[in-house]
Amino acid sequence: MGRRGLLAALAIFGLGFVALGFAALAQQPRIYTSEFDDLAIAGYDAVSYFAGEPVEGKPQFSLRYRSAVWRFANAANRDSFLQNPQAFMPAYGGHCAWTLASGAFVRGLPAAWEVRGGRLFLFYDARVKGFWDNEADRNIRFADENYAARSAPADPNEVPDPFDDRAR
Repeated sequence: MGRRGLLAALAIFGLGFVALGFAALAQQPRIYTSEFDDLAIAGYDAVSYFAGEPVEGKPQFSLRYRSAVWRFANAANRDSFLQNPQAFMPAYGGHCAWTLASGAFVRGLPAAWEVRGGRLFLFYDARVKGFWDNEADRNIRFADENYAARSAPADPNEVPDPFDDRAR
């Protein structure tokens, strides 16, 4: 193989690695963050939800994971998260679980939440969580299917609020 052939083979080989890298990124759904910062769960400690009382994290106990900054109340919670992030991350990247069951990506807020079956679900507000509770198992099935079938929009803040009468 001549020099040109070797360069062509290396270029094709390199493009394959680039394509694999993009494919891997595409398989990791986006974590919801505000348009004003890159805080996951608006800076709340993801691990604290599993103790039954969510608390705000502190900047000194933060880390960057999946393009978002995660804050924790203490070093122990940060270390627990590092050992198994998937166990503590909110379902659906922090988008509202109920609206996702309906097929829409809307932000989930840290004050409206539920831990069910070892998963953290966030909701748009308490009213929406009430809708979710009426048929939680069915809603989880639909939200799981919708989340797997679609990727989050480039900017979740551009999704209209389904409960805003002005958006209809």
